[in-house]
Amino acid sequence: PSPYFHNFDSTATLDDGSCNNIGCTVAEALNYEPWATDDDGSCIILGCTDSDACNYNPDAQYGIRLDVVAVHEGVVGTTDLSGFTTYHVVLTGPNSEDRLSAVMGDEGTPLNWQVNDGIIWHENLAGNITPDINTTFIGFIPELAFDSWVTIGVDPYSYNSSEQISTVESINQPWIEGFESGGGITMNDNYGGAWFVAGAQTTGVFGDDHEVLLAQLTTNGSLSIESMNIQILPVALVSDDVQLFYETNVHACSYPNGVLDCAGECENDTDDDGVCDENELPGCMNSLACNFNVDATDEDGSCILYEDEI
Repeated sequence: PSPYFHNFDSTATLDDGSCNNIGCTVAEALNYEPWATDDDGSCIILGCTDSDACNYNPDAQYGIRLDVVAVHEGVVGTTDLSGFTTYHVVLTGPNSEDRLSAVMGDEGTPLNWQVNDGIIWHENLAGNITPDINTTFIGFIPELAFDSWVTIGVDPYSYNSSEQISTVESINQPWIEGFESGGGITMNDNYGGAWFVAGAQTTGVFGDDHEVLLAQLTTNGSLSIESMNIQILPVALVSDDVQLFYETNVHACSYPNGVLDCAGECENDTDDDGVCDENELPGCMNSLACNFNVDATDEDGSCILYEDEI
């Protein structure tokens, strides 16, 4: 018998082969225990949690989701938001009592949120970098409801001023001013940066819907949530914080693109020629014709042969 095993019996004189250790036995989990022989259900796994996705991971409990809140057309209040879309960045989890405490990045675990071909919009009169916003103003400034901010689970209506969301940035890589000026957020130097809440009791709790809000972003560009480090307190671990390092190319859900299915096969191929209907190019496919089109994939009967001209 070994005193390191969970069911060590100090009175035993003969090992009966029953020794076991309980813990997380899934190798991809953040809290994987190589010595564990029996899984206790404590594994913490970040991945795609959407069963409709191509890369659904049935073992994953935590995932990142990008929700469309509003697609804007025209003027809101006094601001023309045509072409802008408001998104929510959401962390999903298995337990309603889990709590988010920080979103951060540094050299080893960078945070990289970018917008291409556009800006991240901010309401400059009454807006804020966090949801610490006077909601009374929304009645007079309707566009304030779509201000861009980062958060730990709350919006302007649920913000608790006694559990203030704080921010920190590297002197060599400040991110707050750039974000407020319409840019993305990068934290990847050796000091790093974060937004967080300390000692909170209610802020950051996942709640009955098992999800927590990380940010609201309104942009007219292409939003890319590439990576971030997330600190949570899982209720199953009682008092231990856990850091989840999210990378889009590893953990994000992927879906059929409307042309290819999850297996990389055509969703529509009417003539069964291996070329998806959406990619078919009609034209003359006879190499002897005057108007032969080397790029054509679908013969359209338009070929003009030399003898046709005689």
